[in-house]
Amino acid sequence: MIELKKVDAFSAAKVYLLTILPLLLFGFLLNLAVMLVEGGINLAEILMTIGQIIFAFIGTFISAKIYNFIADRFGGLKAEVISLDSKLSRGRKTRMIEVKRLDIKSIIKVYGIIAAAISLIFGLFTLLAGLLANDVALVGLGVVSPIIYIVFGVIFSAIVGWLYNFIAVKFGGVKVELEGKIEEDSIV
Repeated sequence: MIELKKVDAFSAAKVYLLTILPLLLFGFLLNLAVMLVEGGINLAEILMTIGQIIFAFIGTFISAKIYNFIADRFGGLKAEVISLDSKLSRGRKTRMIEVKRLDIKSIIKVYGIIAAAISLIFGLFTLLAGLLANDVALVGLGVVSPIIYIVFGVIFSAIVGWLYNFIAVKFGGVKVELEGKIEEDSIV
């Protein structure tokens, strides 16, 4: 088993944003077409799309920073990998590996801590907003939503990890190219 100890937050946020950007833009264009058919452009819809793009980047960046904090103190995600090939590219050693199996316990631990941190922050803001607005429903949401988010998040992260392991056995796992210093004893 190898352990993912650190994620570069900026590159994670950049890749995530570039991955979902076509979907966000497609949704925006559909909304724009509907607005034009209905006879007007809604500035709130445009600002919401811009906000989704900004928050996708910031949210991924913060999640990566939280992951690095957790991995440093409690351990990171663990996976079983096999080496496919090694080569020298532009003076740097690269290795192609395949992720054969994810450790479900490490997924539950890491996701549970990340979910707790994020949901407690949002729950606190929701609770505070409910108290300031004297809104009992918002106060209840601020108390209950973190619990629901953590419980269902841990359950679904375990299910996704199990599904990955099942699919990787049947069809092969995700292949990743590593570059730079590669520990020989950590990869089969």
